[in-house]
Amino acid sequence: MRTIQCSGKIQLPKPKMNYLSTWQEGLTPEIKRRAEEELGETQEIKIQFLKELRRLINEEAEFQPVMDDAFLIRFLRVKKYDVKKAFNCLRNYYVYKARYSRLLTDFKPSELLHVFKMNNLLHLPYRHPSGTEVAYMRPAYYNIDEVTLEEIFAVGLLELEYSLQFEASQVCGYIMIFDMDKINLRIMKYYASPKTIFRFVRLIQDCFPCRVKGIHFFNEPFYISMILNLIKRFLSEKLCKRIHLHGTKQESLHEHVPADILPEELGGNLGPVALLANDFSKTIIRAERMFEKLIKYGFHEKRIQHIKRQNSNAAFFK
Repeated sequence: MRTIQCSGKIQLPKPKMNYLSTWQEGLTPEIKRRAEEELGETQEIKIQFLKELRRLINEEAEFQPVMDDAFLIRFLRVKKYDVKKAFNCLRNYYVYKARYSRLLTDFKPSELLHVFKMNNLLHLPYRHPSGTEVAYMRPAYYNIDEVTLEEIFAVGLLELEYSLQFEASQVCGYIMIFDMDKINLRIMKYYASPKTIFRFVRLIQDCFPCRVKGIHFFNEPFYISMILNLIKRFLSEKLCKRIHLHGTKQESLHEHVPADILPEELGGNLGPVALLANDFSKTIIRAERMFEKLIKYGFHEKRIQHIKRQNSNAAFFK
């Protein structure tokens, strides 16, 4: 296995334990066992079900997804090798892509440099001991008078898309940490609109091949629990159980995510978020060609126009 390095501009403090790099390609023996135990994955199963998934794709006219093994396998993994569910997730992924094209999707990093430079959204450089990837966001630090919510969302999708190329993330999933420091009612109203909530829930539950293993709120205001109670009506029972509120208690967060792999803003040992995010942003920006390729795939133009007409007739999707 080899490790894909970030920009190398900063020297990260060395963790006390030997944590796996987020950018290490391939699977460790431990994660291979986890894939077999949790997902039922073996080499024979992969070959058999990739063939079946391709058959379903070829049966649908006007559908042209990426057909590489490495791309398709992430949809089989997220659905534990249930081929029909994997196909539906793949199709939903491209419906979402077409429905929100040039609003949330189909961007290149170079088009969103002004958002990246704010350094408030990143995937941390070391994995949780379980192999899970850890993503971090501090929404109140964006200047909402200078960037749109759609642009912030689009950057999040670019970062998620980039991280999904790593097999350990496909198998072990993601932990999401939302640092609500400096949040106020104006900013909360900006982020917590029904439209935004629906788009996010639809994304993580039905469209993107990401296994969400935990959603953690830190420094959250007292009223966040009321908002979450409304959101939970649209979430699966399993996902609801994975939402955690920590307030300002660092030790509570550290019971779930070790301080060694967290930034100092969360009581961690990795240094300030701004430096970590700057390094990660440069990594995404250098992947321009990968995103140019992904933009080209999906449905034929005729089908895309049909999806967009459906969108215009459904106010909830606007």
